[in-house]
Amino acid sequence: MLLHVVMWRLVDRQDAEPLRERLIGLRGCVPGLLSIEVGVAIEPGVTDGADVVLVSRFQDAEALAAYLEHPAHRAVGDWLRPRRSERRVVDCRP
Repeated sequence: MLLHVVMWRLVDRQDAEPLRERLIGLRGCVPGLLSIEVGVAIEPGVTDGADVVLVSRFQDAEALAAYLEHPAHRAVGDWLRPRRSERRVVDCRP
């Protein structure tokens, strides 16, 4: 199993909830995506914090690679790209 963790800072924090909804909408789209959780920061404006975090679990590296190329995932990325100011990613084993 692999964990895929992504954190974003947004240009406009008003986009946090729409991003959360889009990411949650990826459930069931890609074989091998075991779970997906999305959180929105409860304390906006923390100097070194993020606005939104994604924690997803994948069966294996192939499932993660398929997710990254999946059209539904790419659509979220296309929507998000102009709305984010920063992105951090960690792919690891739990």
